[in-house]
Amino acid sequence: MHRLRTGFGLFAFYAIVTLIPIAILGALLQQSFRSDLDRRGLDQGVAVANSVARSSVDPILSGDTLANGVTPAERSALLRVARSLVDSGDALQLRIRDRVGHVAFDPEAPDRGPTGGPDDEVQAAVHGAPVRLLTRLNADQVDAAKGLGAEAIEIYTPIRASQSGPALGALEIYVPYGPIASQIDENARNLTTLLIGGLSALWVLLAIISWSVTRRLRRAAFVQQRLASEDALTGLANRSALLERLRELLVEASATHPVTVLALDLDGFAHVNNVLGPANGDRFLRHTADRLRESAASDDVVARLGGDQFAMALVDTNVRQADELIARIRQALLTEVELGGIELASEVTIGLVQGTAGDDPGELLRQAGVACRTAKRDNAPALTYDVSLEGFDADRLRLITELRHSINSDALALHYQPKIATVGGRVTGVEALLRWHHPTRGMLLPGAFLPSAESTDSSCP
Repeated sequence: MHRLRTGFGLFAFYAIVTLIPIAILGALLQQSFRSDLDRRGLDQGVAVANSVARSSVDPILSGDTLANGVTPAERSALLRVARSLVDSGDALQLRIRDRVGHVAFDPEAPDRGPTGGPDDEVQAAVHGAPVRLLTRLNADQVDAAKGLGAEAIEIYTPIRASQSGPALGALEIYVPYGPIASQIDENARNLTTLLIGGLSALWVLLAIISWSVTRRLRRAAFVQQRLASEDALTGLANRSALLERLRELLVEASATHPVTVLALDLDGFAHVNNVLGPANGDRFLRHTADRLRESAASDDVVARLGGDQFAMALVDTNVRQADELIARIRQALLTEVELGGIELASEVTIGLVQGTAGDDPGELLRQAGVACRTAKRDNAPALTYDVSLEGFDADRLRLITELRHSINSDALALHYQPKIATVGGRVTGVEALLRWHHPTRGMLLPGAFLPSAESTDSSCP
């Protein structure tokens, strides 16, 4: 349940964190799409203006300068064009301006001569740079006396009497923006809907991928954690897991409710491994682990320390209860397993020690191991730890190290003592006596160092 909550928390955190940039991306894309649609709307207005100029206005112009206004024939034709465009809704208003910007024709005052002053926008259009503005009707300076009208695209585009001729002036036309805006809004809504759907699908897809990756990572972490505390061959706890659990048990242990530590060593496992092979040896170890697990209580800890060595930590178990458990273990290990065509049963030597609060887990495990090794040496089935079982101390370990260095530096010497016959006084042989010239303790006789040497590989038979 804790792992489930942890995984959901990671997923929720990811969902929130990734939703923010996706929302920002969506807003930026929506703004970009809207700007593009607005630009296309203005381009649509320019296209209308160019179409009116080329098809309806340019053919009317005679080619004379517009500085003095338009001719009666031009005025009559332009008036018909203006009324047709306004009536059809293709334009709200139009004017003809000369090259400087004076109004040469206004359908609202067709008989009036040139009016107004120079206009930069007109001059820019005449020189080949059409001008487009999103504005309102009657917002121009010449319409200052009128109230603002509908939203429109104000466009200035050059007009010519012939396709290759010079620009005589500019057509000022107001294309209604309402229909274009409605189309833009509809396209924007459609794009926004698609954008939201696409980004939502992307977010859900990423969320699914994240959830899958998170599950795999949590599963891998769980496996790694298990492997770090579990023996790979038998599935029992390993040494580190045993020490950690033992440390927890010792916190609540007391003299009346002690924790009992058992060290177990299989008898004759080396022969099984050597004769039947490592694969059968592994099967034998797994068989033994299963029998130990079955013998232990649910709160007890069963561990494999390595090789053919096992250990158990028994909760609130006195010596009598430990002896009963040892008996159950021996009985369980009598269950035979078939290996390489041979029926085999396990036999085990056990060392036992009890601990209470304040004891060191590692020291308890070492003491149980000392008891187990002593029991194996003495051919005893089980033995409880006692300080008298300690066969080595720091001085002996130091002495062995110094002896090894002295062997390499030729600090050992042989003294030869003759053997003389009692009859006749003849020398019948010599006795070799080993002496060690110790750097700080002086001359040492064999009894001071040979017993320690014989327990290691420092001596040869």
